[in-house]
Amino acid sequence: MPSSKQTDLSQALSKVPQVTLAFWIIKILATTLGATVGDLLTKPFNHGGLNLNRIGASLTILVLMVVGVWWTERRQAKESAEAAA
Repeated sequence: MPSSKQTDLSQALSKVPQVTLAFWIIKILATTLGATVGDLLTKPFNHGGLNLNRIGASLTILVLMVVGVWWTERRQAKESAEAAA
């Protein structure tokens, strides 16, 4: 009969492929979408972009991230309040 340590180790190792797959999916999506958004924000108008400089593009992304976090928190607070009622 396997010991508790062996069972824990085998369970941990069985999760490695799942974590590895999730990592690569997230990395590929983040790299691809990051490059696409960066190109959209910084390319000149005549090449299909918004013609922002690096600081303007960074500030735009920062604002979008802050709004996304705020909106998510607001939605979760509303759902918690409805669940408590």
